[in-house]
Amino acid sequence: MQSFKENTQLIWKGYKEVYLLEPKLLITSIVQGLFQAIVPFISLFFTSWILNILFTDPSFDALTPVVAMTLILSFGAGLLSNGLDHYRIALIYQARDKKEMKINNKIIFMDYEFVEKSEVHEMRNHLAIAELTGGQGLYYLLSETMRLINILFTTLISFGFVLALFLARVPADSPLSFLNSHWFLVGSIATYIVYFKYASKIYEKAVNELNRMIEKGMHGNNIYGFIMGQLMDYQSGKEIRLYKQQGLYDKVFSDMSSITFQALTNMQNAENKGTIKIQIWIHIFLGLGFLFSAFKAIGGAILPGSIVIYTGAVSNFVQTFPEFVSEFSRLYNNNIVLSKYFEFLELKSVKHEGTLPVEKRVDNEYELEVRNLSFKYPGSEELVLKNINLKLTIGEKMAIVGMNGSGKTTFIKLLSRLYDPTEGEILLNGIDIRKYDYDDYLRLFSVVFQDFGLYSFNLGQNVAASTDYDEERVLSAIKDAGFYSRYKQLPKGLDTYLYQNFEKDGVEISGGEAQKIAMARAIYKDTPIVILDEPTAALDPIAEFEIYSQFDKIVGQKTALFISHRLSSCRFCDEIVVFDDGRIVQRGTHNDLVKLKNKKYYELWNAQAQYYVEDNEGIIKEVALT
Repeated sequence: MQSFKENTQLIWKGYKEVYLLEPKLLITSIVQGLFQAIVPFISLFFTSWILNILFTDPSFDALTPVVAMTLILSFGAGLLSNGLDHYRIALIYQARDKKEMKINNKIIFMDYEFVEKSEVHEMRNHLAIAELTGGQGLYYLLSETMRLINILFTTLISFGFVLALFLARVPADSPLSFLNSHWFLVGSIATYIVYFKYASKIYEKAVNELNRMIEKGMHGNNIYGFIMGQLMDYQSGKEIRLYKQQGLYDKVFSDMSSITFQALTNMQNAENKGTIKIQIWIHIFLGLGFLFSAFKAIGGAILPGSIVIYTGAVSNFVQTFPEFVSEFSRLYNNNIVLSKYFEFLELKSVKHEGTLPVEKRVDNEYELEVRNLSFKYPGSEELVLKNINLKLTIGEKMAIVGMNGSGKTTFIKLLSRLYDPTEGEILLNGIDIRKYDYDDYLRLFSVVFQDFGLYSFNLGQNVAASTDYDEERVLSAIKDAGFYSRYKQLPKGLDTYLYQNFEKDGVEISGGEAQKIAMARAIYKDTPIVILDEPTAALDPIAEFEIYSQFDKIVGQKTALFISHRLSSCRFCDEIVVFDDGRIVQRGTHNDLVKLKNKKYYELWNAQAQYYVEDNEGIIKEVALT
């Protein structure tokens, strides 16, 4: 449990964040809250003034200017209030967009290992569900600050009038002069202190119930978010229908609905019980306050017309004080989610931050060497890679093969510094890659992973991975990747949008076409080191042959590393490295390795050899099964 001081510091930190996101919002919320607190009392003041005139000097000349002033001020206050409200709401949306951009920016630049952690996903989803279900976290400060200011100043102004009522003196010769006793004021203050503590506990219980609901719902919300993503992805529609998955989705939604309904019911029951108790207290105080005001007027302490402003002040104070207690409680209990917001934004990089610039070499002579490398994923005790030693020499074409789960893709993640080794080191031109500037190091690589991503932007932007690009270079990359014949059929050339998420005239592309575009992206980047992780998995044998037959020309003198399950496509490489259970078990050329019977490569090759034939020119081709 955080102390009062820690809670206050966190709230102050939250408001500094609001100011950084949108300074005008905080200023507007304070001005509007103060203004809306004053306006009701202006109305009460003029009503009281008019009544006092009617009681003391009921003349047309006396009433006309007061009534005119009342109407003008009421009209002006209404216009100003509406204008401020619309302006504040627009600023809230703007600040929320900036907040989301800040969170998204954090996701983009955080260490990749955080992206793969379920705990980080749950932290992000916790923020989202807290905002949607209870308006908590930074969202609360953005949207409720005006209300907080309004309630605070309404309570203070009301208290000022109530205090004046207590201090108004009944003439000593009046039978009601006992109302002048200070014990009425002392007793009221003591009662309200007890009431404040009592109400705080009631509201805290309701907020805690909401927080428990959010905590319990995090895992379910992750599932719900995934399911909704699948339903909104039209490409999932085929599997849903063909495999009759409707029942699965119905079951998930039904279970989620039951859990959510029960959680909301528990929270509402706790809140309703508290509301009933609070309302009983409110109406007792209202009754006593009205009686006290009436007796003060009867005793001659205040003018008869002034009873309007004093009873209005009593009503406002009695009504808003519980709201003040509620908002005060929500403000401090809101820190549970607010702290998670800052915890997410302040996730510290665990990757070593090097500063050494990578030498810019015209000859592209960059040599990679792996020494005694072992690796296990964070939170796991199982080594995925075990004592790997490997050198990728300049201009070499190397293939890595092995069964699923042998560590091939993990090895690529380490080479491209998505993770750092658990043991051992990776060297670039003899220097540990952790000593290099991270961005500088990444500029050396063009990587196509098997789970690459294309976006619903135009083709040119997808290839260049940028909104600005060189059209000639993009077209050259498209030709080299074997996509040019399909490109010529596109209605708007490089400006053609992929998929139909945002553009109704976007084109649908096949898995193989998507892979060619991903290959074109790697070619366009034009880096000295090219890494392809299953680059042709979705291509048919003819398309695969077309790419590999010219890839030697495309890569040129660059260093290239390939991962492939089709061993026939690795024959053109200078060396083949065989992974098994996280270790390197063999290495050599295809001709050398295939001769070693009872070894892993021989086993892998013979498992696939029945699907290939060699033509008269020595080219390996895949054959259809009969």
